[in-house]
Amino acid sequence: MKKSVVDACKAAEQYSAEHPEFVVFVMDKSRKRAVICVEDWIYRERILEGWRVVTKYQNGKEVS
Repeated sequence: MKKSVVDACKAAEQYSAEHPEFVVFVMDKSRKRAVICVEDWIYRERILEGWRVVTKYQNGKEVS
């Protein structure tokens, strides 16, 4: 697993614990750094640009 994905997962877990009302997506794209995404419209735009969802977090826990 890419180091940026591991770092993004840690950041997403922490952010979702602080803001339990949001679903936090960890997204990755080939030759790019992994990012976290909370906004729905940004999530949809990234999907159209070829990003993929690695995992999701809500309330500090990983959800499927």
